[in-house]
Amino acid sequence: MYHFVRLLLLKLKRSFSGSTPFLLAAVLCAATFALLFASSSRSNGTENLYETVGVVLPEKTIQRYSPSSKQTKQQQERPYEICFVTCIYSSSKEEADQPADVSAWQQANPDFRYFLYTNLDDIPAPGWTKITKNFKYRRYITQSRWGKFMSWKDPEIQGCKTVFYHDGLYEQKPFPAQVFRAEAAAIRQSKFGLSQHPHQHSFMDEFAMILQLRKDTQENVDKAINWFQAQPDFDSKCKLYINTFFGFDPTNPYYQQASELLWSYYSQEMNSWRDQPLWCYTLDRLHVNPISPGQVLFEPNWSHMGHNNHHYTATADNNAANSNVTSSTNK
Repeated sequence: MYHFVRLLLLKLKRSFSGSTPFLLAAVLCAATFALLFASSSRSNGTENLYETVGVVLPEKTIQRYSPSSKQTKQQQERPYEICFVTCIYSSSKEEADQPADVSAWQQANPDFRYFLYTNLDDIPAPGWTKITKNFKYRRYITQSRWGKFMSWKDPEIQGCKTVFYHDGLYEQKPFPAQVFRAEAAAIRQSKFGLSQHPHQHSFMDEFAMILQLRKDTQENVDKAINWFQAQPDFDSKCKLYINTFFGFDPTNPYYQQASELLWSYYSQEMNSWRDQPLWCYTLDRLHVNPISPGQVLFEPNWSHMGHNNHHYTATADNNAANSNVTSSTNK
């Protein structure tokens, strides 16, 4: 279009060279306007043309369609800088891990929030906002993993810019609040919105440690290994991460997709209840690479440990189904 109008302008100029100045000026003005319009269409209308025919341009060409734009808007609408999430499910508060007292942290940092997912209405949790839910899974361990990986779906957590998950017996190290804020900002700025420490074990070493430390049963471990080896995209060299504590951006689509995929397998309760191997497979399958935290932000309080020092037997495979404990909220 641009080149056509330009050629037309030159021909008109030659054709009307003997005409009156007024007529020539009028024709030249009209043709010049058409030329400018065509030129403008080249620079400003290309995106709309490609959108109409369904062609996807490179991200640098159409910046306004970048997923990060929606993410940024969501982050701006979330009032809490950091939310800390832990999960404690058990047949009784006496058998369970005991959460740390976070009252001082909460009072000193009004933009920090602390959420405890639990089925125990009566468990002491100073400084925590309890989210009491019952799930229909037969294992308490499975129930505790929903808040660990899927809490971003809850309305309460949707008010958080960054989430730090940690196991029930862990607590924040006594760093200045700014250390946590800096790590949270790094998570939000990262591509995958996930921060975890790499594990020193390999995938198969992890299963050996699970049995050695009595974290699961031989039967469940054997079933899990057989299941992984049957997956056509399984790689035993996948990177294993420490899942005891980690940070994530609840608006990040990569994290959301990874947690959804993990949950679609894990919630079936078909083999091991340990989540590290499945998370290893999930991140590898989706090519998600977490950033490494600048330092270790959480530490265990061993005096708060329950669940028989986290040693499990076959009874853990159905302990929720065999329990009479119910909370005020069901899911």
